Parts: sequence; structure tokens; C-alpha cells
Amino acid sequence: MSQREADANGGDLILPLRDRLAEWTDFDVAGYHLGVVLGLLPEWPEGEAWGDHKWVFWSANPLGDALYMMLRNLTSLGILEHNGDAFRWIGPGKLLDPSANGQI
Repeated sequence: MSQREADANGGDLILPLRDRLAEWTDFDVAGYHLGVVLGLLPEWPEGEAWGDHKWVFWSANPLGDALYMMLRNLTSLGILEHNGDAFRWIGPGKLLDPSANGQI
């Protein structure tokens, strides 16, 4: 599940959310990626399970609930698209359009 790339100095960079959610992504995986990008969750190597953190997305708890609400808020801002239980990146759109005067 690792989504890192090397920087110019050979160090690891965490891929941005727009790259992680370029395709429709189930809510739990989208929440995991948001948590990694925010530095709240560790990133596991490609093909490795989520360790002991799957419960964050499959039970009621403050962290899982907050990550899900952040995904929904990004959807209401027009940054993500939501389709049932999946999310995908559609970009900031009008959010960064100066002619919109901050109106979405």
C-alpha cells in the first residue's frame, strides 16, 4: 500500500492525496490515504496489510469519524467526488478560481 516516490536526493516523498485518490477509492482506503498524507497514520509497504489500524475505519472512534468527515468536507468543497462508499479526486475547481470570489 506504499505510495511513495523518491525526491531528487533519493529520500522518500509521500504522494499527495490527488495522486492517491485519482481513481474511485473505497471510503476506508481513502480515509487511510488521508490519514497518511496528514501524518496521522503510518504508511505500510506495498502488499502489506494495514497492520493493527483497520479498526480505525471499521468502528466508531474519533479518528476514523474525523477522517471520514474530512473526506465529506472535501467533497462539499468540490475537491473530491463521492459515489456511495467511494471517493475520488476531481481537483480544487472553483475553490481556487479568483472569479468565483470564494463562492462554491
